[in-house]
Amino acid sequence: MNTEALGLRLLWLGARSFGAVSSRAGAAFAWQLWFTPWRTGTSPAAAAREAGWLRDATPLSIPLAGQTIHGFTAGAGPTVLLVHGWGDAGARMGAFVAPLAEAGYRVVGIDLPAHGATAGRTTNAYEAAGAIRAVADALGGLHAVIAHSMGGAETMLALREGLVVRRVVLLASAVRLEHAIGQFAAMFHLPPRTVAGLRRKIEARFGSGVWADLAADATAANLRVPALIVHDRDDQQVDFADGRTLAAAWPGSRFLETRGLGHHRLLRDAGVIEEAVAFVNAGSGMSQTTRRRLAET
Repeated sequence: MNTEALGLRLLWLGARSFGAVSSRAGAAFAWQLWFTPWRTGTSPAAAAREAGWLRDATPLSIPLAGQTIHGFTAGAGPTVLLVHGWGDAGARMGAFVAPLAEAGYRVVGIDLPAHGATAGRTTNAYEAAGAIRAVADALGGLHAVIAHSMGGAETMLALREGLVVRRVVLLASAVRLEHAIGQFAAMFHLPPRTVAGLRRKIEARFGSGVWADLAADATAANLRVPALIVHDRDDQQVDFADGRTLAAAWPGSRFLETRGLGHHRLLRDAGVIEEAVAFVNAGSGMSQTTRRRLAET
């Protein structure tokens, strides 16, 4: 068992064992579980697949206040930012690189704070959203964002706080923090008193209104950027109904339902990628021929 997996197991045991007798003690362990993006490793096959996707990409480092965001870049043209989900890294989004670059875009993938090659042990949605905005500024602005899972919620938070883009594609996006806490509790079989203690700690840190503040459907209702929302019927991590809720709340958004792809396989599905690239193209104001010509100059 590697160090990451061992640390995860010890915190899980602490949250369950201590939580059975003390909500405060159990919550202390659950807090670390909740805010730590555990890097539990990548299979050899997945690592090889991701390396292939990034074969023509160049490593990228973006200095921000107090830290450096690591990632990669490929292609030339209007910039499309790829934002990964919780516990992942930018390479997980690599299947989008070649299609977007071939369509005439500069593609940038990043590892958010405490993810991938970017330093840190714990993070939260507010920090991630701030990093997305800072990266956009450092890159001179963005044409579009394609985001997955928790990265979708963080992107919406960044949009609410002033991020400007012309198109957004959200893949299996998280919507409600309460839902995520419920799934988290079920996954780790946490005692109710541990979960209650964790909720109190979150409110003490971020305010009692944090649940409403991070409700992505409420945020979406006030956004006007065109959005493509993709969600799979068989997603076991973010309920399909959440995708429907988000699409209904987002004015003028388009909803794409898939089946049999679950939470992660939609990131490498040719049909989903084609739809995403076409949607990004629709907001460019340029023909595909023009985009490719500009990319080659």
